[in-house]
Order: sequence, then structure tokens, then C-alpha cells
Amino acid sequence: MNKRANLAGLLALVVLSSCWYVWVAIHNPQLGFAPDDVVYLLMADLYSPWPPVFDAAHDYVRHYAQFPPLFPMILALAGGGTGGILAARIVVALSFVMASVLYGYWLRVKGVPPWTALALAAFSAWWPVNWIMATDLWSEGLYLCVCWLVLLALHQVDRTPHRWRWALLLGVLAAAAMAVRSIGVAFLPVLLLGLAHRGARAMLLALLGWCATQWVFRQYAIGGGESYVGELARHYASSPWTALIAQGSKFSANIGSAAAYDFFLWRSLDGWRLPAALAVLGLALVGAAREIRTRSPSVLYCIAYLAIVLLWPFPSEIGRFLVPLLPFAWFLVWRGVTLRSRQEWPGLLLVGVLLGVTAPGIWACLQRAWTPLPVAALESWRYTRYWLDATRGPQEDVIKTIGNLDGYQRAAKQMAALVPASECVFTPQVHLMLWHARRASFLPPQAAFIGDDAQLTCHWFQAVGEASVGNPAFYPLEARPDLRLVAAWTGAGEPVANGQTQATNLLLRLP
Repeated sequence: MNKRANLAGLLALVVLSSCWYVWVAIHNPQLGFAPDDVVYLLMADLYSPWPPVFDAAHDYVRHYAQFPPLFPMILALAGGGTGGILAARIVVALSFVMASVLYGYWLRVKGVPPWTALALAAFSAWWPVNWIMATDLWSEGLYLCVCWLVLLALHQVDRTPHRWRWALLLGVLAAAAMAVRSIGVAFLPVLLLGLAHRGARAMLLALLGWCATQWVFRQYAIGGGESYVGELARHYASSPWTALIAQGSKFSANIGSAAAYDFFLWRSLDGWRLPAALAVLGLALVGAAREIRTRSPSVLYCIAYLAIVLLWPFPSEIGRFLVPLLPFAWFLVWRGVTLRSRQEWPGLLLVGVLLGVTAPGIWACLQRAWTPLPVAALESWRYTRYWLDATRGPQEDVIKTIGNLDGYQRAAKQMAALVPASECVFTPQVHLMLWHARRASFLPPQAAFIGDDAQLTCHWFQAVGEASVGNPAFYPLEARPDLRLVAAWTGAGEPVANGQTQATNLLLRLP
């Protein structure tokens, strides 16, 4: 009876979570603000067995994309792409639900009692950081699914009579994780060290599966943009120790706030929040120590993953990078509070405490989903992260931000009629230009090169009235006063006469 009740609870979790995730995902019409979505859709078109009519944006992606291929491949097979956005959103939404289910199954494999495993899986499924992320066309949900499959396959290597098949499958799945997100390379130490005590044959078979799968996906790779390995090499090439020290300083300055938001929906660690966060960190470290004593491959993966995050030279992305570690963190906290793994009450108490601490933030985010925006013209933004995430600050500031984004979107749509399809644009809003104007787009060159026409591959520039990508407002207008003003728009995306001071979005061209 207990097993039936637990199974019924799991079924209810799947049904309710699927309905919720799909609902919020399919009601978000906005694209191009979170950088990955547009490129993934254009890549899906290129992989699709039913290709659309290609344009300049597809040519751009074919030459400059740098994302791994598996996620857009799956979108393409599901009918997702620029002509199947609804299908793509459903794939993303259901991938997050499936990730929570696989997480619950992995917890059971790790010895977590059934009701505690179900409670943690439900908490993960309904955690706003996850379902808000599912409104964007991002690959984290699929990545998490493959992560749990890797760890489940590793669990099977020593527990079935067909261990060599599982070792080979483990290598294939680990390579698939990297083909979804490049940070999946963190599973490579798991293959090398996590299988060491299982014998050389298991290691070799896993590496064979990994290498063969990597080779297959490389045959279908799109784009010639600089790889992530290339970006890391460029960042640390000239003065590695100085760059590493600076990176460590940035990491330490950002990790606290990023972890507080991801784990608790807190935007600060003021007052009682700091000791509470330190207590949770202490419990997680206790749990990690216990897992290390058992040579747990999952902890080895988390360490390798965090090492990559530490080295990644874009500290503003730390919050997003930490999201795939959230389920592991909850498990480690459970390990830290539980002395006897068969006892249900410590885990259920832990989930109850987490709910109690985070309930105001969770409820505020849920309320946003059925609260219309106070500005009717911006109602289409209700199911975007900018509105759903109630931690972003006062409502009036959020509305102002959304209004500015909407204005940039309106302006980008109008630029399509002004920039020839064969030409490209330097812009701080690359993905908006790709999606709405369908023009090849690049970040503007650095100030050292902006005056050298020989270095400028594009003749068109978009200048915006706010600092962006390290450049001042309206860059490069001041650095190149000879640029010809072609068109201008207000912050609301309304065209204005050339030279009017209320313009915050300019389209410029080389003379």
C-alpha cells in the first residue's frame, strides 16, 4: 500500500508539474533577450528534416555558432525551430519535469527513503528558479536529464551481470552530456577516476564510448565561432597567474549572492540570512564529506563542475551555472542532517524547513503568473523571467526594465527594412538583431579598433542609450563622429526625427 501511495504521488507530481511547466512556457512569446534561445532555434532549422527557407541569420549561425549540437537536434526532431516555437517550448518544459523525475529515481538509488525522495523531487520541480528558466529556450533541463542518466548508468556498472555494456553506455551518455552543454566535460574525471576501482576494462570501454560519441557529434557540429576552450585559453594565455587571481577574486565576490538566489531566492544575505546560509553550507559540507568517504562519483562530478565554473571568465553567469548543481546541493544537505538513511522524518523535516524559509519568495513568484502587468501594452511579458521573478526589485523598476526591452525589440524589427540582407551590424544586442531583423550581427569592436576601417567587417552600427558590454552609452558614436545617422527610436521603440534628443536607439552607418 505504501508503494502504491508513493507511486500515486509520483504520478501526481508528473501530471501537475507537466501542466504547469507547459502552461508558463507556451505563454511566453518573447525571444532574443536571453542569448541562447535564438541561436538554438536557428540551429534547429539547420538540423531539421523539414528545413524552412534560409535567410542571412541562418548563414550567420552556420558560420559562427558555438553551441553543442544535441539540444538543437532534439528540438529539430520534435518539430521545433523558427517555425515551430511552440513545439520547442514544450520540449524544454517537459525536459525539466523529466529531470525532476529522474532526480527522484537517483535519490532512491542513493538510499534516500521513498517519501523523502518524492518530497525533494517535488521541491525541485516546483522551485521557481527551475520553472522560470523553463520559460526560456535553454538547454539546462535536457542537460540535467542526461546527468541523472550518466549517474544511474554508473550505478549499474557493478550491479548487473552486463557491467561492460553499462560501462560502454556510461561513456556514450557522458559524451551526450557534453554534446548538450560543454561543461559536461566535468564527467570525464568521473570516467577516469570513478571507474578506477572497477578495473581497466570498464575504464577503457567507457572511454571508447565517450570518444566514439564525441566523434559522431563533431561530424554534425555547426559553426566556426571561437570554442569555449579557446575563450579560456585566450583569457589566461598572456598572464595566467594574474588572470587566475583576478578570476578567483571575482568568483568569491559573486558566488555568495548567486548561491543565495539559486538556493533560497534571496537577493542579499542581510541579517539572519547569512547565518542561515552558513548553516546550510555547513550541512552540505558534512554531507559531501560523507559522500567522499564512500568514493561517490557524484561528488567528484560536482568538484570538477565547480572547478570549471571557477575558471570561467564571465562571473555574471555564475548564477546560471550553479542551477544544475542545485539538486546535488539538496541531496548533500539531506546527507548532512541524516544519520540513518532509512529514516523519513529528517528528510521530510528538511523539506519542511526549506519550504518555510522560501515560501514567501515562492508564493510571490507564483502570484506573478496570474497578475496582469499594470501597463496593458506590456502584458505579453507576463510569462517572461523579467516579470515572473518577483525578486528583481520594486515593481516600478521591473516595469521600466521591461518597457526598455520592449522598445529595443520594436526598434530591431524596424531595422530589417533599413539594413540590406547581405550586410551585417555591430550591436550590443546581437540576438535581438538576429531574431527580429534577421541580419548577421556581432558585438561592436573594442575602442582600439573602432577607428580602423580595415578592421570593420560591418558597415552598420546600432548604438543604445545605456552602457553595455563594457562600452559607454551610445558607443561608438563619440569614438566615430563621422558615422551617419540613418534612423533613431525612443525608449518605447517609436521612430523619431534624426537628431532628436529623446532617441535612445540609433542606427548608424559608415560614411
